Amino acid sequence: MAYSKANIEFLEYSGEYKDKLEAHQKAAEVYDSIKQYPKSIHHINQAILYKDSLLNETKIRELQNLQIQHDVYLKDKEINESNLQVALLNAEVSEERKRLIYLGTIAALLLLSAGLLYFRFLAKKKSNKIFQEQNQRITEQNKTIEKINAELEKRMLRAQMNPHFIFNSLNSIQHLIINSKDRMHALKYLTKFSKLLRQVLESSVNVSLPLKEEIDLLKIYLELESLRFDNAFTFNIEVDKNLDVEEHEIPLLLVQPYAENAIVHGLMPKKGSKELIIRFNDSNNYIECIVEDNGVGFDPNAKETEKHRPSRGMSITKERIKALRKVSSEQLVRMESLNNSNHTGTRVHILIPKHMDSVPDLKDMPTFA
Repeated sequence: MAYSKANIEFLEYSGEYKDKLEAHQKAAEVYDSIKQYPKSIHHINQAILYKDSLLNETKIRELQNLQIQHDVYLKDKEINESNLQVALLNAEVSEERKRLIYLGTIAALLLLSAGLLYFRFLAKKKSNKIFQEQNQRITEQNKTIEKINAELEKRMLRAQMNPHFIFNSLNSIQHLIINSKDRMHALKYLTKFSKLLRQVLESSVNVSLPLKEEIDLLKIYLELESLRFDNAFTFNIEVDKNLDVEEHEIPLLLVQPYAENAIVHGLMPKKGSKELIIRFNDSNNYIECIVEDNGVGFDPNAKETEKHRPSRGMSITKERIKALRKVSSEQLVRMESLNNSNHTGTRVHILIPKHMDSVPDLKDMPTFA
């Protein structure tokens, strides 16, 4: 009993529930053996209390273990979830990285394509500019060639015209010297012819000349023809007061073949009075020249015969008029028969463009005379 009591007292301060349970069970057995049942029952109750405490402690430990296991499970679950999220994030980062690589590659290709297209555009623009400049130069060269061709054509026709005119004038001098008994009359004719020839030669470097000079040449020519035919016809040159004869230019000796044709084929075959009138009128963009005679006229329905075919001068003049059609689309020459019951004659309307330097440019062309 003494040892049991000392054991219980010792275990009260430092023992475990299990040791205390065994100590009270031994004390209950000791008191039960000496028949001290109240103390035995007391120790049995204490043992039961410690047993319950021990059971509670075990349950608490089990609960704690379960709680710890639960916490560990939750932690493991959180770790697994975190690992899963990390794996998902790594996958997303990997996909995002691949997407960025793809986008970067596509952007680089687009930039490269845009750069190539831009350089190609610049090269094409440069080539187009060079092509346009070449086309412009070719166009300008073609225009220059056309001008030169027109100039050469006009100078060729003029070169044909001048010898024809001189040849006719020399024939007139020869006729006058042979048939005229008055040598002073022939000398006068030769003087006028030399004056006319000098003016023609002085004007030969130009394709065109001022209208005033053309009228002066025409007047001298008509005086020569009048002397040649013994003043058999009269002539008159009328100029519109609104027409500036100093400003406007016309092709050299353009009107003379029409005057010659009127004299030779219109007036000379006629008997009676013979009259030639040449008018120069102002008509908008044109100089209107009218060559009118009261000669035998012509039949507009009759065909040309070998006897009455146009002279060489008229053929050349027709070519010169054809060259002028490059400047104008109008009908530049129109012949009108004045034959009726009371009157005979021919009227020729000639339209001469005022702006001879428009197309082709006659003023800026080089001369080849």
